[in-house]
Amino acid sequence: MKSVTSAFPTYQNKTALVRVNFDVPFENGQVEDTTRIEDAVSTIKFLRQNGCRVILLAHAGRPKGRFDQSATLAPIIPILELLIGEKIGFIQYQTDFTVIKVSQEPITLLENLRFWPQEETNDPEFSLHLAKLADFYVNEAFAVCHRKHASIVGIPNYLPSLAGISLEKEITALSKVRLNPERPLVVVLGGAKMETKLPLVDAFAPIADHILVGGKIAIELQQKPIPANVRLGTLTPDTKDISPESANEFAAIIMQAKTVVMNGTMGVFEEPEHQQGTKIVAQAVNQTSAFTLIGGGDTETALTQFG
Repeated sequence: MKSVTSAFPTYQNKTALVRVNFDVPFENGQVEDTTRIEDAVSTIKFLRQNGCRVILLAHAGRPKGRFDQSATLAPIIPILELLIGEKIGFIQYQTDFTVIKVSQEPITLLENLRFWPQEETNDPEFSLHLAKLADFYVNEAFAVCHRKHASIVGIPNYLPSLAGISLEKEITALSKVRLNPERPLVVVLGGAKMETKLPLVDAFAPIADHILVGGKIAIELQQKPIPANVRLGTLTPDTKDISPESANEFAAIIMQAKTVVMNGTMGVFEEPEHQQGTKIVAQAVNQTSAFTLIGGGDTETALTQFG
């Protein structure tokens, strides 16, 4: 896929449909972490500087194909306006997606795509209707590129497609880790989602020097055969964090690394009494002189929370 910066002036003064990653944490209707919103700003500003009208597509949470006020993207609007310096339009949810029309504002955010069941089923009619709103498509949502959803794999069937500035940087950084990492390469995995973390263990096992595992997946992996380079953290008695001994052991290994990949937290970091493991590991990742690559919504939130 060609990058957006190399595609101009071909698409100058046209309308862009931009899939962004605004799946941010909300608390009482307020955005807790703006990192993912900030990541999209460079592409949006680049398009506006080239005279493009921009329609932003995004999702948040898992509303299961129906309207859920707690998952509305409306609280993102004032943050975007502050970051970009322009007024942002908002296309509200309508049950019938065929009534969605192009707004007149230079930049518009469409309501949470996952309010429509057709998004996650990759419905061709939904993809085609969205595609008709614009002249070209830009993918700036690295975190959901693996999803077979309408806004990721459906729309590109109908529009010329480009990679956003942050997406291109993500792919470059990940390629560096996968294809030519400085060693030792240390991979830190945590969290609770076995369906997404187990494939990472399998993918990194052949290339990593150490894979350090905490969180609930450490319990799950105890029941499975694991490669020799995988170290499972011991958990606290309530299983909500890794032990201080494991956290310090992981930190020592990280400090000797030349490349570090971190995805997932070591425990239920949202609870103050279960933050210590994640905090010790995160501080090591922050302090090491290694090339570091960090991903995952909870990981981003935790690192922001710890400063």
